[in-house]
Order: sequence, then C-alpha cells, then structure tokens
Amino acid sequence: MKIDVLVLCGTIATLGTAVGIIHRMIKPFEDKIKQIDDNSRHLENDNKRLMELEEGTKIIYQTLLAMVSHEIDGNNIEELKKVKKNLEDYLIKR
Repeated sequence: MKIDVLVLCGTIATLGTAVGIIHRMIKPFEDKIKQIDDNSRHLENDNKRLMELEEGTKIIYQTLLAMVSHEIDGNNIEELKKVKKNLEDYLIKR
C-alpha cells in the first residue's frame, strides 16, 4: 500500500514536470505566431496608407502639370478647372 502511494506521487510529479516542459517548449511558438499576426496587421495598415499617399501624389502631379502647361501657353483653362475639381475632391475626401 505504501509503495502504491509512492508510485502514485511519483507519477503525478513526473506528469507535472512533463506538462511544464511541454508548456515551455510551446510558448515561444505561440509568441511568434502572435508577433507574426501583429506584423501582418501593421503591414496591411502601412500598405493602405501608402496607397492613399500614392493617390494624393498623382493628383498633385496632375495639378502641377496643368499649371505648367497653362503658364507656358496661357491656355488650358478647362484642364485647370478639371484638375482643380479633382484636387478639391481629394482634399475634401481625406
């Protein structure tokens, strides 16, 4: 009877140690998965912001081109009006 209790206590201690070791082995992988998920979310946000900046840059360049064209030949007033509307829409939408 005394030996059975000792065997039972030994088994419980061994299982507890094994569970602790397995937990310490798995924890780094769980941390990396969380880190990868966080990085993916940040990357998605950064990509969205870069696309917005690219759109704004394109509109600014179109506006600059229309202004230079108008400055050179004095014409292109309709183009300036169109570009002005695009720039206003972009700035209001932001």
